Amino acid sequence: MTLSHTQPHPVTILRGILFVLLLALHGVALSATTPATMDDANAMDQSLDTIERGLRQGTADSKLTATWLKQVGALRDHAGDCVTTTQSTIIETEQKLKTLGATVPGEPSDVTHARHTLEVGKSDAEKLLSSCQLLILRSDDLLKQAGTLQQQLLTRQLLARGRSVSTLLRENYQQAPDWITASQAYLNQRSGMERLSGDDILSLIGLTLLGLGVGLALRRRLRRNHDGTADSTPDSTLNRAAAQVLARYLPSLLPSLLVAAFFYMAGRTQPEVPLLNLAAYGLPSYLLLLCLFRLFTVTGETSKRLALPMPIAKALMRRLALLALLIYVGYLLYATVLEQALPEPALLLLRAVFIVVFALNLVWALWLLGQVPFFNTVRWPRRSVELTLIFSVAAEWLGYRNLSQAALRGLFGTLLLLGLALLLLRLLREFYDSLSSGTHPWQLRLRGALGIKPGGSVPGLAWLRPLTALAIISATLLGVLWTWGLSAIGFQQLYSYVMDGFTVGSLHIMPGRIVLAVLMLTILLGLSAWFKGLLGNNWLQRTAMERSAREALVTVSGYVGAGIAVVVALGIGGMEFSNLAIVAGALSVGIGFGLQNIVNNFVSGLILLFERPIKTGDWIVVGDTEGYVVKISIRSTQIQTFDQADVIVPNSDLISGKVTNWMLRDPRGRVKIPISVAYGSDTALVKTLLLELAEEHDLIVTDGSAPEPKVMFRTFGESSLDFDLRCFIINIDKRLQVMSDLNFAIDAAFREHGIEIPFPQRDLHIKNWPEPPPATPASP
Repeated sequence: MTLSHTQPHPVTILRGILFVLLLALHGVALSATTPATMDDANAMDQSLDTIERGLRQGTADSKLTATWLKQVGALRDHAGDCVTTTQSTIIETEQKLKTLGATVPGEPSDVTHARHTLEVGKSDAEKLLSSCQLLILRSDDLLKQAGTLQQQLLTRQLLARGRSVSTLLRENYQQAPDWITASQAYLNQRSGMERLSGDDILSLIGLTLLGLGVGLALRRRLRRNHDGTADSTPDSTLNRAAAQVLARYLPSLLPSLLVAAFFYMAGRTQPEVPLLNLAAYGLPSYLLLLCLFRLFTVTGETSKRLALPMPIAKALMRRLALLALLIYVGYLLYATVLEQALPEPALLLLRAVFIVVFALNLVWALWLLGQVPFFNTVRWPRRSVELTLIFSVAAEWLGYRNLSQAALRGLFGTLLLLGLALLLLRLLREFYDSLSSGTHPWQLRLRGALGIKPGGSVPGLAWLRPLTALAIISATLLGVLWTWGLSAIGFQQLYSYVMDGFTVGSLHIMPGRIVLAVLMLTILLGLSAWFKGLLGNNWLQRTAMERSAREALVTVSGYVGAGIAVVVALGIGGMEFSNLAIVAGALSVGIGFGLQNIVNNFVSGLILLFERPIKTGDWIVVGDTEGYVVKISIRSTQIQTFDQADVIVPNSDLISGKVTNWMLRDPRGRVKIPISVAYGSDTALVKTLLLELAEEHDLIVTDGSAPEPKVMFRTFGESSLDFDLRCFIINIDKRLQVMSDLNFAIDAAFREHGIEIPFPQRDLHIKNWPEPPPATPASP
């Protein structure tokens, strides 16, 4: 006896995933369908009556029960569509009736007729709504009954007991010649070897050699490309491991794929698939499973977390390779017509031996993993696996084969799904790391298209990491539940919890819509960043707009895109925008109590972006801060001083305070250099020299577009004659450099012409000098 209860088909899960994606794109719970009628409701009611009578009889098997579950689930979905569509119709009709208003004496007949038609339609819609709601209640009740019946049938199947191993040994001892003869006859007549012609054998040899040659060439290329790249990229560890595994198995994997394709093309018209064909179909899967196991052990050797020593890694790979071989052999025994050729006692005995070998090998592999410090800390999962294996072997040998098969299928499926999930999470993590750093050329092109500067972060990547991890974990959990035999009603309940949500107190939570909202927010933020980069780096560069105007437009577009993304995500998440008034009221209270500065800076930032009294690249002076404007954001402005220090200035200071902008309308500006010469110097020569030096400098304006350089005799100082050299320069940004150049030139010219630059002098006059004390005569 085999376990024959119906499992949810993977297509059902894929349909659910597709429905989730459609929900994310459209932002509605259900897509609009053809409106239901009372005839449809009556037809659905009759279908439920038929299923209910079948359930009351209690003679259904597991397949029929599963069929009823699917039918009831589909009917419930139709009833739900009916409720949604009818409610929308009723609301629309009520709005139209509200627009027409109450009956007024003497009103036109067409208005009265329209009101009567709407009222009749509303009454019919309310009747249909009641019928559809009743159908939902009946469907829920029948789903529970069918689910209970399915669980009873499943329990009965799992606890069904067949012949024990001791009984099988006696029967096989008595029937040994029979199953040996049957096996020989099957291999001679139905294995598929008898159907191969000479041309087929030559084709197989040619395909094998072709695949072997291509595999060897790819192996050499992989090894050449990945030699000496130990730490070149963030994902080099996994890349090297994958390249090493592929280089090992490509010479055998490619021929197996070509041979499997040959047998598939040759056996499409055969009514019965021979053993040789099935062996060819399963060989690539066997080799791919070996690749997966090898990748786990190879990356474990270089992973700090796993830290597999070389002897343990090799021993573990031998155990895993034997597991893969056992799976392949089990597939050949129980998934082919060989199962029908052998006598049942022999087949059941082989199955018992197979399960014992499989369990012992898996326990051995777990024991090897227990030698690793990381796996040694998670003892209870290993103990659970070991206990499950012992339970499966005991159930098999006692005759509870359905129970043993269910436990082994669930256990191995869980381990395989967990391994795939861990591998996918590792691959995605390293992919995101390489995308964030821009390792490969296509990643650099993508970053350039999004307008991301070197070293900058990819927009939305921080959200995409947990979302993809959550998707993988959720899919793994669904797969684990499927392998352990969760019924269709169970999957439907899970789907209902995720999409329809659940209520906690007065709060209704819909996890599916929340995840979709976050996913849509991530996608829209990425699109907004892409549009912002395209706008700033491509489209606006071809216009005649000023640089400051382009930057302001790009900044505003970024904030508009982020705002649209937030609004769309909130709408998908189920937030009622009528509640925004409450949020606005709470926000106004917050502003009144302590957010004045934030709002002030925000409004000031908008003023700066649109009015543009300062622009990026301007040289400004704000209080005691002087430097270049690097970035203008909504809340603050970044100024870089001449010492390369970044100063963050709130935007409100730039709007309400005094700001000096040296480059607001014209980059040109005036410099003033004070010069002092000694009394008696030739002042006409001083003026001539200063004007000549100013006209010789390249950055000083002398073409008449600005006032010519001038020398001003300011005053007679205490010890010097004071002059000013005043001139306009092309770029005020070079003010300090021009002043330094002129000072050097003035000093050299004055030295050459003997003009003295004085320094302060003071005369000291002493009116009363004290008399020195009389000298004391020396003692004899």
